Amino acid sequence: MRPGAAVTCGIAFAVAATAPARAGDDVEPFDADGDGDIDDDDLAILRAAERVEIVDKSDAQKLRESARAVTVIDTRRARERTADLGEVLSRAQGIQVRRSGGLGSTARLSLNGLYDDQIRFFLDGVPLDFAGWGLGIANVPVELVQRIEVHRGVVPIALGADALGGAVDLITDPSWVNRAAVSYQTGSFGTHRTTVTARARDGATGLALGLALFVDRAANDYPVDVEAPDAQGRLQPVRVRRFHDAYTAAGGSVEAGLAARGAVKRALVRLYASDYDKQLQHNAVMTVPYGEATYGETARGVTGDLELERGRWRGRLLAGAALRAIDFDDRAPFVYDWFGNQVRERRRAGELGGDPTYRRIRETGAFARLTAERALGEHQRVRATLAPTAVLRGGTDFLDPNPGGRDPLSARRDLLQVVTGVEHDVRALGDRLENIAFAKHYAMWTDAEDVRPGFLFVPVAQRTQRFGIGDGVRYRVTPRLAAKASYEWATRLPSVDEVFGDGILVHPNLALAPERSHNANAGFRLEAGGAIAEANLFARLADRMIVLLGDDRFFTYQNVFAARILGIEGTAGWVAPGEWLSVEGTATVQDLRNASSEGTFGAFEGDRIPNRPWLLGALGATIRRRDVARRGDELALFASSRYVHAFFRAWESSGLRELKQVVPSQLVHGAGITYAVRGATPVVTTIEVQNLTDARAFDAFGVQRPGRALFVKLSAEL
Repeated sequence: MRPGAAVTCGIAFAVAATAPARAGDDVEPFDADGDGDIDDDDLAILRAAERVEIVDKSDAQKLRESARAVTVIDTRRARERTADLGEVLSRAQGIQVRRSGGLGSTARLSLNGLYDDQIRFFLDGVPLDFAGWGLGIANVPVELVQRIEVHRGVVPIALGADALGGAVDLITDPSWVNRAAVSYQTGSFGTHRTTVTARARDGATGLALGLALFVDRAANDYPVDVEAPDAQGRLQPVRVRRFHDAYTAAGGSVEAGLAARGAVKRALVRLYASDYDKQLQHNAVMTVPYGEATYGETARGVTGDLELERGRWRGRLLAGAALRAIDFDDRAPFVYDWFGNQVRERRRAGELGGDPTYRRIRETGAFARLTAERALGEHQRVRATLAPTAVLRGGTDFLDPNPGGRDPLSARRDLLQVVTGVEHDVRALGDRLENIAFAKHYAMWTDAEDVRPGFLFVPVAQRTQRFGIGDGVRYRVTPRLAAKASYEWATRLPSVDEVFGDGILVHPNLALAPERSHNANAGFRLEAGGAIAEANLFARLADRMIVLLGDDRFFTYQNVFAARILGIEGTAGWVAPGEWLSVEGTATVQDLRNASSEGTFGAFEGDRIPNRPWLLGALGATIRRRDVARRGDELALFASSRYVHAFFRAWESSGLRELKQVVPSQLVHGAGITYAVRGATPVVTTIEVQNLTDARAFDAFGVQRPGRALFVKLSAEL
């Protein structure tokens, strides 16, 4: 067994038991003497033992078997392949990641029919914006993530979050085993992705040091089908390459402190920095090309993570601060055509709105989360969480639209949100029954200035409080079959981008109010030999939903209507004995309806909510063979398919059916081959073709996704 290849007992792979190790084997260390750390004493105990069996379950398996409404996605195989995190998420039941282009493009994640900030995103429990990932969850390098926890509609208080649709938590490697890894990927459309990770821990002192770096580049110059004027000015269908869609991102983090030392599970400080720049190729429906507009973001921050466990008590304090700067530059003096040519000079510079724009939004944010937990005997626990978040925004308009007066971007933009919660967890009937009941309180304060015509600055303040409750129950019918049900009366406070805008295409709405929803889930999970099956019924009854509305250029978030979402999702998989073959599939059917009987959308009561898919599915298979060219190597052939059924962009009862704008059905396939050499220095090489049939793929109306693409990836562990 390779030293350092496995993790400690508590975070071993998701198995109930592992093969025994005989005395004298190169046994991998874990906390054998129970003193809270991993050192030479533990290794000596293991080497002296005649037989060692690890029978504890991994954190991921414990979470799957709990009463929580959660899906756990293992990224072990995904880290060896070329699909990015957005694609990995889209293959899970109930999830779709919709993009406006290739790597680095704007992405919208939907979970059970709810979108964007209705789902909260985290990295190891830290809000993603405070972890250096303002560029979005779909663009986080998958190599940095060990597993993904998707909480469907019912969010644990430990995340200290308000959410309508659920939460996604990206979990990095928590083991602190000495290791280093590097990966490099290159391929079609000028794509280059590099990641480097390293972790080390001194067993005697518990001192730990971690490093993570990434660099991404993509030209995104893939062919698209558009309409361009001919010599007579008549629009004709043509195929052109995108010429102004490049993406560059880079970032890194370093963390240091104590890990697994006595009562201290971790005491770590993490510093991070990230930057990205993105060119903007066209308007929202790909009818008008742009040749110079760009946007980007820089982020700098620090987080502290202290987790203690002693006796019946466990506590965790997370805190952090971040500085963000969002730039938007639209000062093009020329009109561009789809071939990248400068057609004519503009009367006024600016491609998006007829006026030039050159501005920078600055954001200072801080968050904290204190969670305390106490065991009440062997089968009960209580938890409490307090989680405040504060954001202050300002900015500079470099074009000085108000000479001699205040810059409109200097208007006050202050937001404070506080989420508190208490939770009771009880197990009974020999652990066959588990129930988790909780209550939450939400509070929001905004202090801002509305800039009105004539550069008049008018103070606007809002104070909001809400309460919520929820419960989750799991009953193990047999050792392999478990039934679950959960409910939350959820509140979601508006995010800073929704209230104050994103500094690019989304304008502020200072009057935006929280949205609420009754969220319910019921389903089962069956594990039998190498087969796993899971099905879940879900309902979301939402009110005052926050929806992004606008034209082909600019948008605002608004509270517009009530919604009723009903659906069923499921997943099934099978691994053959010896693991030579594995297959898995997911499917989701959801009915999203407008439940508003009055107001702006009262005329569309009962209609499907537009621009949201209602039928999703994915299928994947892998064939493996070991010891092909040398002992311990592995050759794997894999293939995957994703299907999204057609859906309307606008209300289905409005206008003639044959004239409606439709996002067409799409079936996209991929295939690849992986060769892995396991051993002291594992090396994995993958060749993968995405969109194998070169299908015309669309996540949004009119915006074409990349066609057939070839990627090669090399990764090694040191």
